[in-house]
Amino acid sequence: MASVTDAQPPTRSALVAPPVGLPGPDASPDPRAAQIPPDPQGPLGSVGTQSSQLRGLMPAQAAGPGDLTPAQSGRPAAAAPTQASYPEPTRPLIPGRLPAGAVTSPTHPDVGPAESAGPAAVSTSQTPASAPARPHGRPRSAAADAAILAATRDLLAEQGWDRLSLGEVAARAGVAKTTLYRRWPGKTELVVDAMAEIFGTLRPVDAGSVRADAAAVIADLVALLSRPETQAAFLALAAESARDPRLRTVVREKIIDRQRHLVLCGAARAEARAETSRIHDPGLVFDVITGTIVHRLLIAGEPVDQDYLDRFLDFLLAALEPSR
Repeated sequence: MASVTDAQPPTRSALVAPPVGLPGPDASPDPRAAQIPPDPQGPLGSVGTQSSQLRGLMPAQAAGPGDLTPAQSGRPAAAAPTQASYPEPTRPLIPGRLPAGAVTSPTHPDVGPAESAGPAAVSTSQTPASAPARPHGRPRSAAADAAILAATRDLLAEQGWDRLSLGEVAARAGVAKTTLYRRWPGKTELVVDAMAEIFGTLRPVDAGSVRADAAAVIADLVALLSRPETQAAFLALAAESARDPRLRTVVREKIIDRQRHLVLCGAARAEARAETSRIHDPGLVFDVITGTIVHRLLIAGEPVDQDYLDRFLDFLLAALEPSR
C-alpha cells in the first residue's frame, strides 16, 4: 500500500475539467472543426474581443505543467494582447466657457464633448441660437436730440452760420460735447437735421379747392422761410452744397424731396372733387412753387404779401386749366 507522502500532487488539468463542447487533452480533434474558419473576433465574438483586451491589462501567467498548448487543444491561438486605448485627458471646464468645437446639451449647457453622450447623440437641434449683440454705449435719448436741434436753430438765428460752433450748441442744449459728437460728426450734418425737423412740420391742407389748398400751403412755406434761422441755414447749405455733391444729395433727400407730398396730396384731392383745375404734373408744380417763393424771399429779399400771392395763384391756376 502506497504511503500518503509518495502520492503525486494532482495536475492542473486533472483538477479543472474541460468546458462542455471543448475536447479534452486525450480526445482527438473533431474533423468538422477544420471546415469552419476561425472567427477573427474570437470564439465568443465581441465578448471574446473584450476578454482579450482585459487579458492584455492583466499580468501574464506562466503555463503550468498540465496546461495544453493551442496546438494540443485544437483551438486557434489567441491574438497578442494590445495596449488598451483611453481618451485624451480633457482640460477642466471653466464655468461659462467650453472648449473649441464643443456642442452643448439642451439640459446641461455646461457639458462639453468629453461629457456628452457621444457623436450619435449629438444633433443640430442641440446647438444654441446665437444671442443678439448688445448695443454699445447708452441708448440714444430723444429728449437730448430735440434739445440739441432746438439749440442749433436758436444759435443760427442769433449768431448766423459762421459763428455757430458745436461747443456752444452743446452748452445751450445742456449736454456733453461727446453726446453731440456721437450723433453728428460736424456742423453741416447737424444743421441739415435741424432744418429737416422744422420743414417736416409742413402739412397738406384741405381748404375745399385747388386754389385754396395751394394758398394755405404757400402761406405756411412763406412763414417758415421768413424765420432768421431758416434763412441762415438755407443759404449756407446752398453754398456748401455747391462745393460738396454729397451734401447736395443729403439736403435734397432730407429737406426738399420730403415736401413733395404736399403737391401730391393736392393733386389727389382735386381729382377726387372732379375739379376742372387738375395737377397733371405734380413734380413740375412743386418746382414752380418752391423755386418762386425761395427766390422771392431769400435771393431777391422781397416779401410775399397778399398781393404777390394772389397774382402768383392766378398765374398758377391758369396753367392748370385744361387747354381749349
